[in-house]
Amino acid sequence: KAFEEGKGDSEEVGDLLRVVHWARHSLGVVTWCGGRERVVSGTRTALTNFVRRKASFGFTFFVMASPLVAWCPSAGLTASLLRHGAAKHRDSNAAGISVGSICRLRASRTHVTARNAFATNTRLGAATTDSPAFLDDDAPYVPGGPIQNACIVVTGANRGIGLEFVKQLLAQSEGNTVVAACRDVEHAGDLAALQAVVGPRRLALTALDVEDEASIGSWAASLLAAAPVTDNGGAVDVVINNAGTTGRDGFNNWALEDMTSDEMTHVFRINTVGPLLVTQQLLKHGIIGRPGGGGALVGNVTSKVGSVSDNGSGAGYAYCASKSALNIVNKSLSVDLAPRGVLCALLHPGWVRTRMTGGQGLIDADESAAGLIRAMQGEFGDVNGRWWDYKGDEIPW
Repeated sequence: KAFEEGKGDSEEVGDLLRVVHWARHSLGVVTWCGGRERVVSGTRTALTNFVRRKASFGFTFFVMASPLVAWCPSAGLTASLLRHGAAKHRDSNAAGISVGSICRLRASRTHVTARNAFATNTRLGAATTDSPAFLDDDAPYVPGGPIQNACIVVTGANRGIGLEFVKQLLAQSEGNTVVAACRDVEHAGDLAALQAVVGPRRLALTALDVEDEASIGSWAASLLAAAPVTDNGGAVDVVINNAGTTGRDGFNNWALEDMTSDEMTHVFRINTVGPLLVTQQLLKHGIIGRPGGGGALVGNVTSKVGSVSDNGSGAGYAYCASKSALNIVNKSLSVDLAPRGVLCALLHPGWVRTRMTGGQGLIDADESAAGLIRAMQGEFGDVNGRWWDYKGDEIPW
């Protein structure tokens, strides 16, 4: 934004573009700008030049090291690069290099090693180049920023993308806690196994049928006694409305000739009304959007087939219409809840190989969830009222 307003010269713009362009190269750096984090990488020369040149837009550089990703060849190289940039600009706040940030390199190497070991042992999935940096393990969660030290609700959490959300968000920050909601907790074996590892204070399992209004109301009230919520002062920071359906019989009622009023109503209750009422009830119980609270983020998992302008295939009447309706619900929520500090984002997961799709698809659930987490963290652009897919593409309405 600073560049667009003419506050940066062409040399600085060139260096920044090279940093972003070389995103697969050797050094991982997090840039903090205006409250958002971006993970970028680049060559030693480009980064050194960028740090040396005032970086007068309030960028602060920190290091993120992972033994499983070839970002930091050595702690010494990274630390020397940062020291070199700071030395050239010792009196500039823009360099943003402190002894603490250098020292965090050693801690982060140990931290990420432990985190990846934990991820491997619990099948949470190890850190990847898409994993955000831990700028400050004690920093409170800010909606639209890194999901760390946050209390998170995930619906439809027992399998597929929902289960991946739970795994990856627990692995992402030791301060994250999750309330996992699904219809049949008794048979949610993967969630139970995960809870046995992380403990009930970090992962609570709750029963929720998003098709049943009474179930949603009683579930929301019960959250006030759930350990992750009580430990977070009675508040939830992130709500991921992930539960959904393609219909009573999967894709078998996809054609016009097979559609019925009952099928349309069934799919709408789950895909459209469910997320709306979940958000409404959390608001009514003061779990999100409370006066003086820290704000919250609601991520509604929709689908690109709900895009009117992108519909070139037809069919799928109940599913497509329900997702299109969810999109307008999210838009209204993004307007109504903004004054209360609640951001509402639409998330397209891609065509994911899950049980709901009958194993068909182009990507796996872990890749989809990782991309949608990045979207909720504002890595692709503003969150509120926007519609992003897992790759960072904005979807047309």
